[in-house]
Amino acid sequence: MKRSASSTAISTAISTAIAVATVCLLGSACSKSSSGSASAAVTPGASKAAASKGSSGGGGSATCKQLTFAQVQPLITIKVIGLKTTSLNFDGTGQQCEFDAKGTDATGAITVQVLPGSQGAQEYAKTVSEESKPVAVSGVGDKASRDTEDGGVTALKGDLFCSVTYASSDQIPGVGPLEEAHGATNNIGENYYDTIAQAMGTLCNRIYGSGNTNPDLSSLLSAAATASPSDGGGLPSVGLPTDGPSS
Repeated sequence: MKRSASSTAISTAISTAIAVATVCLLGSACSKSSSGSASAAVTPGASKAAASKGSSGGGGSATCKQLTFAQVQPLITIKVIGLKTTSLNFDGTGQQCEFDAKGTDATGAITVQVLPGSQGAQEYAKTVSEESKPVAVSGVGDKASRDTEDGGVTALKGDLFCSVTYASSDQIPGVGPLEEAHGATNNIGENYYDTIAQAMGTLCNRIYGSGNTNPDLSSLLSAAATASPSDGGGLPSVGLPTDGPSS
């Protein structure tokens, strides 16, 4: 007897559902995206859940994708316009978020990395060991560090690693004028680098779901408003040789 179109459609749907369920039961990565990275994006407000999942070291549960442009924007003077996310490891563990800003030289203007589990603790120790002169940063995770004359921050809460780095210091509010005032160098003062690192660390705190999440760079802006090249000495003036008096 010839089957109706509706009967055929129902049978096909049932067969498809059984096939999908069988594949999932056999261990296929049903939770993976088509790119092969775990699609465990965390929604704003779910940071605590992300941190607790990340501590178990499970796949891509530790993410930075929940950070918004508005949360990153106070850390940079040029407009944030794009986000690129990638897995840190081939197995999909951890995530890197590159926030691009307007301009051809602003790719990865702010970069955030997160990594859970034993790998996170190992990455924190490795990163700190590679700093030329580590400086402790307060108020970020359980512990955090930056390098001397650098405002990028590396943090650990439980075993969830988080780092925030920037592509160019003169794109941070107030830093450009301060560098010019100090002879066009990055020797602007360790107190200002502490301020920068704590501001960068607010992004890690958002991922951790605890701690200060409001960056404050007002001290840099105030100092930049009154800074002048004479503060840093600048370059000495050099007289040019002459050919002597004209005849």
